Amino acid sequence: MKKIRIATGAEAKAIDQVAIEKIGIPSLVLMENAASALTWTIRKSCDEFTKVLVVCGSGNNGADGVACARNLWEKGIQAKILIIGEKEKFTSEMEIQCRIAKNSDIPIVEEKDVDLFQYDIIVDCIFGVGLSREITGKYKTWIAEINASGAKVVSADIPSGINATTGEVMGIAVRADITVTFGLLKCGLVLYPGTEYAGKVEAIDIGFPKKAVNMVAPMAYTYAKDQIKDMLPKRSGRTHKGTFGKTVVIGGSRTMCGACYFAAEGAYRVGSGLVHIITAAVNRTALSGKLPEALITTYEEDSLSENKIEEIKGILNTATSVVIGPGLSLDNTANQLLDLVLQWHKTKEYVPVIIDADGLNLLSKKEEYFEINGEGDRKLQLSENIILTPHLAEMSRLCGAEVEWISSHMQEAALNFSKGNVLVLKDARTLVSDQDDLYINMTGNSALSTGGSGDVLSGIIAGLAAQGLEPMDAACVGVCLHGMAADRYVEEKSAHAMLASDILTQLQYIL
Repeated sequence: MKKIRIATGAEAKAIDQVAIEKIGIPSLVLMENAASALTWTIRKSCDEFTKVLVVCGSGNNGADGVACARNLWEKGIQAKILIIGEKEKFTSEMEIQCRIAKNSDIPIVEEKDVDLFQYDIIVDCIFGVGLSREITGKYKTWIAEINASGAKVVSADIPSGINATTGEVMGIAVRADITVTFGLLKCGLVLYPGTEYAGKVEAIDIGFPKKAVNMVAPMAYTYAKDQIKDMLPKRSGRTHKGTFGKTVVIGGSRTMCGACYFAAEGAYRVGSGLVHIITAAVNRTALSGKLPEALITTYEEDSLSENKIEEIKGILNTATSVVIGPGLSLDNTANQLLDLVLQWHKTKEYVPVIIDADGLNLLSKKEEYFEINGEGDRKLQLSENIILTPHLAEMSRLCGAEVEWISSHMQEAALNFSKGNVLVLKDARTLVSDQDDLYINMTGNSALSTGGSGDVLSGIIAGLAAQGLEPMDAACVGVCLHGMAADRYVEEKSAHAMLASDILTQLQYIL
């Protein structure tokens, strides 16, 4: 399956460098291609009366802008150039482009003479993907004025002020209506908050050779929605329920019966052949009525007897995937169940185990499963084929970092925490990592911010894993399907109104 690669700021610069220095494509050729891509996008919004101001910094992003202004001018559009970058910091390409513009009589205006309210379109070419410091001084002032201008704003490669790797706002950032990004998507354009500043993103090929991309090999990737169906487990004609695996769901407690139901039906809805729920005895009647297709084994909530432990081990031995945690509670019995599963899994590493919700909170207190370095950083040490599905607060409890830090360092947190396992770090942009790869999910919306949504996701992932998908693929496909279900729902209904049960309903239409 072809991955859609997404570059960090450093990777984007490295691809550019390889294309120029190792493959031999002149930088000005790539620059002219970038300017043409930018020009083409802007022209779609122009008529003969449109006034365009291209605001340029000192670097090659500014040089792209100067070349774009020249292209627009030559096409009969009223384009002017405003250079707010410092002349002594011009790159050689910026010097060349400015010289060409002057020789071509392209209007270059002085800062003191500019009234942004005169322009219909402002093209942001101030800072590119290399920005790593907070924006201050006159650049901060100009960006604030661009945002207040009321003009349509088009950003070149990335909105000025957005960190191309993390999506952070570096003090202030341009709010673009359209971002024309060159070559690959950038992480900062798809991660929050950067994606909210980018507007509509158009990734346009400007001639970076495939070899340059392959040599740099950006780690992050995504899939298009139409690719996901090709990744689903195949279903042949002559089959039975055992063909499609058995998911065991361990969850639910006296006050949270619904969580294990959502996980169980999620597994069924993506094709798991059989689902067996292990839950507190008080939940049997409700679950039997709500999901009669499931097998149900119950236990008393005070403690697990030896006979019950052996019974549960026997059920686990029949599983092709396991979910533990949804609605499980944090009591002694829940703790016993997690210990049981983790110890059992040491002898059954080939069976994928998804740890979610209360399972994660219980796990965070088990120091024996963590490696702690001299700086206090915690890394999980578990047997292979375990999938962890924390939201930011659960991740904070697991790794010991503050939620705010995790939120602004999603990639670092996802890549470095769990060795040999898959981490599904849930947020508005969910990331999936096995340390070697980093998937950034591009589906879903705010409708998913509802109780039970995460339980459905854990069941979806488990159901896919039960049918034989590798843990990383099961997690990526599961997260994407989960988001697609929410996207389909809000096409016709309000994001305010969606319930977790609506996700289950939508799955039958998108699969």
